[in-house]
This record gives sequence, structure tokens and C-alpha cells, in this order.
Amino acid sequence: MGCKGHDEDGGDQHNAQEYFGNERPVRHEPEGQTLLAQMCDYCRTAPLASAMSFELTPVHRALRMTRTYLLLSALLTTGLSASPGHGQIVGACKFDIVQLTFLGTPDEQASCLLRAPRKWGHLSAKPAILPDVLKTRIGHQMTIATATLRNHLHSLGLTEPTTGGSLDEPLSRARDNDATAPTARYFVIHDTSAPYFGNAPFPRNMDIDRGINRLDAYAGPDAVAHAFINRTGHILIGHPFSTPWRATQLESQVILEPSKGLFIHVENIQPRRRDPKDGPKNDAIAPVPGLSEAQYRSVALLYVVASVRAGRWLIPAFHAPMDEGLPNAHDDPQNFDLGGKFAPALRNLIGQLTQK
Repeated sequence: MGCKGHDEDGGDQHNAQEYFGNERPVRHEPEGQTLLAQMCDYCRTAPLASAMSFELTPVHRALRMTRTYLLLSALLTTGLSASPGHGQIVGACKFDIVQLTFLGTPDEQASCLLRAPRKWGHLSAKPAILPDVLKTRIGHQMTIATATLRNHLHSLGLTEPTTGGSLDEPLSRARDNDATAPTARYFVIHDTSAPYFGNAPFPRNMDIDRGINRLDAYAGPDAVAHAFINRTGHILIGHPFSTPWRATQLESQVILEPSKGLFIHVENIQPRRRDPKDGPKNDAIAPVPGLSEAQYRSVALLYVVASVRAGRWLIPAFHAPMDEGLPNAHDDPQNFDLGGKFAPALRNLIGQLTQK
């Protein structure tokens, strides 16, 4: 969730319990016009000001021109275009607003959307190499039976409401649950980029530290994601997987309502601290490893739960590649080990489910 280059107070912190309330606020991405509409805002309002017999001050005009320039730059960077047989194409991974899908096969989409975010949100231009456990399944029909998964959840002491809702209920649909729209196609992995430690080092026991692993602060009607996973692997459901929700700039600022319901969002608690080499205010440093073993197991579990409800393996994605090139783009998840940690966790879970 951390913003690329986002400023934060850099004061020393010593106890997770103490600083948790002062961390960067967990935000819901604002609603708004499309970037194209915002880009044209200056053109519309300047003549209006003249017609109403008042003038924009030089400061207001400069601010508006700067905003227009930034939005135009974002559109040019991310690629706003149309192609034969497709609608408006937006974003670095080329999302088709009419077809409600990124371009390419499911594997090709995942390879773009799973490029590992590096420090400050820098992303490789090369497609991610998909582990076999994903490459052989993404976009394919689900073969794990609902009853098998239900029994597995029960064996873990988990319930359906605490893992996203009834397994018999479909996932959310695009266009804010329009009955004619497709069900969710994408499973988006985030990190919270919080709690924030400032100049203090990460505690050695962060995977069990109560302050770091508090989930209650992320709960509520405006929870920013469908699910939150702490470093002990415990899960908090912010919204059932049947609830349309948006949690990226691409959805909230570019695609708008058509995207609402097309993505399932999962946040993972990951603290951040200041990098002394990059100025007095930043949250650039994430722990290594980025997630705990328990978190990888829970991410894998929720991915399977969502995919079983969809009837096919969803296309996994990271937050940062979705927002690539947009203003206020995010840099998460940091240090997510796709092949070394997530793939084995998913492979092990599938093995357990297919043996039952």
C-alpha cells in the first residue's frame, strides 16, 4: 500500500504498541473522474470563470496547469489508446475498459501483473517468470470441489465467513455487481506498508509482536481491502468476496465503476521504516523477508478460496504493476517471494486438497 516516494515523519519509534496509532493512515482510494476528464478540467473551467465575470488567480492557474500536465503525462506513460476489436486501453499492462480484462492470455496478463516491485515502486520491464504451479492453472477450470475445500477449512478451525464468505456464493461482479458483468477475474496482493517505524530498526520478533500484528485497526465499513493477513497468518475480512471494492489508483482514478467488483484485494501486514539515504521523510525500507511463512500460507488459502468460488483459477496480481505510471502510484508488495515462498505454499495446499 505504500506510496512511491510517500513522505512520513522520520522520528524514532521504539514500541509497535506505541506508534501504531500514529502510522500512515490506511486510505480508501478516492472516487473521481477519469484521468482523461480531469486532464480536460482546466479547459472547461477557465472559460467558465470568464463567463461568470471572475478570473482565476495566477496561483490557481499555475496549480491547475500543473495538475493537467501531470495527468496528461500519466496517460501518455500508461498508454491511453484504442485498438481494433477492443475498447479504450489504459495502464502499463493494457486494461481494456470495454472487455474488462487486461490484454493477452491469462498467463501473459499474470506475467505483467506479477513483476516484482522494487524500492520506490520501480518495476522490471521484463515479464515475471511464473512458477509452474501458477502457469499450469491460471485461467483454467477449477477442479477442487467446494465440499473438499469446506472440509479443509473446518479442519483448520476456520469458517467460511472468516475466509471471505460462503463458498456457495459467487464472487463480486464488475460494474458494481451488475448482473450482466463478469465475476471477479483478478486476485490482487498488497502490503499495508505499516506500522511505520521511522528511524527505528524493525524488531526481531515482528512476526509475533502484538502491536505490529493488530488487525482491528484495519476493520470497519471503509476497510481498504477484502482481506487483511497479519504475520501470524490470522485473517481479517474487511468485505466479503461478494462485495465489489476498489483499492488501486487504476480502478479508482482511471477505470472507475466498470472495475468495481472485478478485483479481489488482499492486504498483508508489513512494517516500513525510513531509508536514511533517501531524505528525511520516506517509508522506503521493507523487511526481508517481506512476508512471514504463515502469511504466504494464508495468501495461498485465500487465493484458492476465491478461485474455487469463481470456478476457475483467478489471475494473480501485485498492486504496484496495476498502478504503474499513475500519479500516487504504490510500491507494494515489497520483497514478495513468488517462486521461493508463495509457490511452495500454494503447491502444498493443492496437494492437501487433492488427496482428500
